[in-house]
Order: sequence, then C-alpha cells, then structure tokens
Amino acid sequence: MGFGELEAIILAYEFNADFIILDDRKARREAEELGLPVIGTAAVSQKAKEKGIIVNFQSVIDELRNVGLRLLF
Repeated sequence: MGFGELEAIILAYEFNADFIILDDRKARREAEELGLPVIGTAAVSQKAKEKGIIVNFQSVIDELRNVGLRLLF
C-alpha cells in the first residue's frame, strides 16, 4: 500500500466518509477493517454507465488498463 492509499484511508476515516474508492487489495483490506465501505474504480465506472455518464463501459475499462490500472473482477 502506498502513501496515497494510506492518506485516503485516514481522511475517509476521519471524515466518516460514505465510501472510499480503492483498487489496491491491501488498502481495501485495511479500509474494510476500519469499517469503511469500499468501492473500486470498475464499480464506479459501472455506476456511471448505468446513469448514462459513460456510454461504453468496456472502452473505459480498456483505457484504464492501457494506462496501467490493474483491475480485479
């Protein structure tokens, strides 16, 4: 887990966030242990598709992978 994920978890915890967006497996585990609801980038993208914000879900996922994001389904 990197500094960015750690800082995001701390802020989400301190501000009692409704949820936190994390893809890193270790970061997700840590956030869940603190009782934070976790959602991943793929789920956010899917919700955007459902709301009509994203037209082609698969092209978004492909582009995220092309820029180096590793997504687990």
